[in-house]
Amino acid sequence: MSLPVYHVQAVAGDAVFLPCDISITDDLPAHQQGTQDAVLLVLWYREDLGTPIYSVDARERDFKHAEKWSDEHVFSNRAYFMPERRPAQLGVDNVRESDAGMYRCRVDFKIAQTRNSKVNLTVVGDENDKRITQTSPYGLDNKATKLYSTSKPSVKIL
Repeated sequence: MSLPVYHVQAVAGDAVFLPCDISITDDLPAHQQGTQDAVLLVLWYREDLGTPIYSVDARERDFKHAEKWSDEHVFSNRAYFMPERRPAQLGVDNVRESDAGMYRCRVDFKIAQTRNSKVNLTVVGDENDKRITQTSPYGLDNKATKLYSTSKPSVKIL
């Protein structure tokens, strides 16, 4: 089964918001109908790393008081979780070119099956130092902006 993929673009230096569906659904098996489900754990992964880079852990406490952790080598104190948004979002301040890539959000519930989704984050280089000018063979100047994504940087003509 393929995972849903969100595509998010951000300008380097700005904040970015990565969506993650943590909603509780009513489609529980018949023998569990009427039981109160809850989010226990939210884990964020970056595709090129094998371990979580951000977590929201409510396994031993109410979700409002969940313990949050961010990998100091990835987002450090730039990341924060916003469960009140629909869908919930992982906010990252001062996004960097090195933040570009494919991310996976994993949500573990008390009863329901684990839910995964992916976010492909593209970071557009800062206008002040990433803008380049190319001269066309027709004597016209075209401005271009460097894009940073999961693949090698490419140039997009504006």
